[in-house]
Amino acid sequence: MKRNCADGVRLERIENGVGSGLPDVHCLCRGVTRWVELKALKRPKRPTTPLFKPRTLRPEQTAWHLSYNHAGGRSFILVRDDQRVLYVFPGGMALELPALSLAQCQKFVVMSWAIAFAEIFK
Repeated sequence: MKRNCADGVRLERIENGVGSGLPDVHCLCRGVTRWVELKALKRPKRPTTPLFKPRTLRPEQTAWHLSYNHAGGRSFILVRDDQRVLYVFPGGMALELPALSLAQCQKFVVMSWAIAFAEIFK
């Protein structure tokens, strides 16, 4: 993510050993703050198979995203699969993600890092 960072975006990788569910990256652009959880996943062969395995997001991560969203914050889950396809999911969807098939996830595909950053900061 950092290698592909858009101009004017500050990224801070958060190393958190406490296990509170805090996302991996704090992002700042023009005074706007976003949090991003990073995931690397193996793309399933069938379009009907879920992209996320049941424990891809820990319960603490799901709870953090839902709570942050409920308080008015915007967070995201950025996924890159083993075919280098990027997906940007709103953090408020954290609870729904394990149930989404690969086909259902296609509407969250972004074609480039520039588009991923634009989606995160819109």
